Amino acid sequence: MISILLLIPVFLFLFVIQFTNEPLDYPIKNISIPRNYDNCIFKFPRLNFQSNDTSYHNFIAVLKNGVDSANATVNDQVIFVVRKGQQFLYENYSNNAWIADGRSAYIPPDQIKQVDTSYFKFTFSKWGFIKEKDYELYEAAKRENLDLNSIFKKIQAKNGKAMIQLFNLRNSVDGASAEEFPFDFWALINLWTDKELSSFVKTLKGPTKKDFCKLLIDTTPLDKPEEYFRLYYPKTLIEIHIGKSY
Repeated sequence: MISILLLIPVFLFLFVIQFTNEPLDYPIKNISIPRNYDNCIFKFPRLNFQSNDTSYHNFIAVLKNGVDSANATVNDQVIFVVRKGQQFLYENYSNNAWIADGRSAYIPPDQIKQVDTSYFKFTFSKWGFIKEKDYELYEAAKRENLDLNSIFKKIQAKNGKAMIQLFNLRNSVDGASAEEFPFDFWALINLWTDKELSSFVKTLKGPTKKDFCKLLIDTTPLDKPEEYFRLYYPKTLIEIHIGKSY
């Protein structure tokens, strides 16, 4: 009986280790945008606050030959597991991988290889669109008497007025909220179809259309943003080119 009792802590320890190494297979809220931006997430080199970073580069990658799977981690927590043949966007500076559902985490560079292929479509199905009150962008919206979660919910329902509210919020962000804004904006854009987004952009006029179209490109964290729009938002890309003429 005593020997069995002595084994209980061992079983508990093994259970905890197993549990903490399971990937997070649910929408990530507070760590979808880790606070340590330079080490944990992708950059937006076309935005003013990051325009001086010439070292940034990202590309489509897969696991290299001989690697069947790899844990993608943040602070030793497994966020997701990449399997052989699965494509992901890889960032050279932070060594982070970003998969279609919106999750991103570190994968050692010696486990991946670049592939010459087209961008995959981001779905952001596991992006955390419900923000806590201490989220900097939430607080920035509150200062403008806006409810960020309500805006996000309406945008998910393809509400154009809410999209304009979020677009206008870009002028009221700074510091951490300025870092958070482009990620959430781009994630929400990817929830719209090409028909929905292009129809919305068509309703914009003058400087508003020009600035919105510019933001669509600037908040696309890819080396070749127009290629992504050509593949998945061709009608919207036409509107973007029209917007440049204003």
